[in-house]
Amino acid sequence: MGANRIFAGMALTVLMALVTISAEAQTQNGQIVGQVTDAQTGAPLSEVQVYITGTGLGVLTRQNGRFILLNVPPGTYELTAERIGLGSVTGQISVVAGQTVEADFSMQSVALGLDEIVVTGTAGAARRREIGNTVSQIAVPNLPERPVLVSDLLQAAAPGLDVYGGGTVGQSKIIRLRGESSVSLSNHPLVYIDGVRIRSEPLPDVNPPDRRGGRSANVAVSPLDNINPNDIERIEIIKGSAATTLYGTEASAGVIQVFTKSGTQGAPVWTAELQGGKSWSREFGVEGSGVPYNNMEHWLCTGIYTCGEYANQSYAQQYNLSVRGGGQDLRYFISGSFVDQQGYLTNDTEEKYAIRGNFTVAPAENMTIQWNTAYVNQLLTMTNG
Repeated sequence: MGANRIFAGMALTVLMALVTISAEAQTQNGQIVGQVTDAQTGAPLSEVQVYITGTGLGVLTRQNGRFILLNVPPGTYELTAERIGLGSVTGQISVVAGQTVEADFSMQSVALGLDEIVVTGTAGAARRREIGNTVSQIAVPNLPERPVLVSDLLQAAAPGLDVYGGGTVGQSKIIRLRGESSVSLSNHPLVYIDGVRIRSEPLPDVNPPDRRGGRSANVAVSPLDNINPNDIERIEIIKGSAATTLYGTEASAGVIQVFTKSGTQGAPVWTAELQGGKSWSREFGVEGSGVPYNNMEHWLCTGIYTCGEYANQSYAQQYNLSVRGGGQDLRYFISGSFVDQQGYLTNDTEEKYAIRGNFTVAPAENMTIQWNTAYVNQLLTMTNG
């Protein structure tokens, strides 16, 4: 009996000591109080999550918008307030031992970001997270630099997309999605423009079967590069098993879908762009030989305005003009471009004219007609090879 009393007394003493230590620790901590209100109306906001970043300390505001965080260790913290439909707010506070810090927040309403819609080979569009396929999307208007050719635009634009080759005036590049995918089928990805399939392989060059006489350069032109990058709204790339599931075995090398711009409601918006440049050769002969251009200076340009008697100044220029607008019943996007290039060699030239008209007509309340059309005229001359 005496032993039980001794044990109970010791337990009570330890418990009182723990309570005392806990009370002393709490007096050394601080607390944060405040109120969260609507920035526009000033009304208090409830159910707002207020928390200290990286500490696990947090609380929800009450009906009057007020909150209190207890037992906050002294220090400097980032205090954040969040709620769905409102923009998060973060502020820096300093907590002092045994003191109360007040922090008020004003929050503004923000639009919720909806799931991205992508167009697939299935009927209709779908949300990206629902299709379960590997789809990469390139928003062309958001690119910081827009190349002259679509094949250049695809360079390093999506995982598994390889673009290589080219370099000559009019020369197309080789496009591969995840490398060589078939021995018997074409390794060129399928290409669709606004849902219409176009030729995937480069256009055939004009040569006799045995290429006798070197009548033409070995230059392949891609139909994809006949599209003006300024006319493109976005590009979707589908690769892997998802491509064959949606488009059949022909799509074993992947699919590239190009969507051009459409009209918008509002006043006409005109866009004009001019690009230009020049090039010339640097010395490529053996240093100190006295022939820095290996006696080829008569057929080359060696400076911005210095060219041999058989050479033309190498240059490139492109002019783009477009207009976009419309009303409720008719929306339009119309564009035109002109490309003029003189290559490094005298006979390497290109002239290309392109026009496009995309029209959206709504003749009835539940009817919409989309008409997209384009015309391209390209003239290439190449050095024999």
